[in-house]
Amino acid sequence: MTAYMILIISRLGLMTYKQFTQVLEDDVSPAQAGARYKEYRTEYIATQKRAYFDLNKNEDWLKDMYHPTKLLSVIERLLHSGGMSFARLLQKI
Repeated sequence: MTAYMILIISRLGLMTYKQFTQVLEDDVSPAQAGARYKEYRTEYIATQKRAYFDLNKNEDWLKDMYHPTKLLSVIERLLHSGGMSFARLLQKI
């Protein structure tokens, strides 16, 4: 891992393109800077998603929404709670 990637990952929040280019070497072309920023942005977003999931993976609301073993019980609860038609349930899912 290069020094600029370590610096970038350790910062808080997603850097703007301008901030990102300020930490790059001076001899980086605009095309290379754009490609590196795209890579940085993709990795940053993936890291944030992983951290959010790890933080909330044991929460009932997350399990209700995404865990495959809970899906049937959630559907049954919504249908039997009254007023929700099957068509509306399908839209919600």
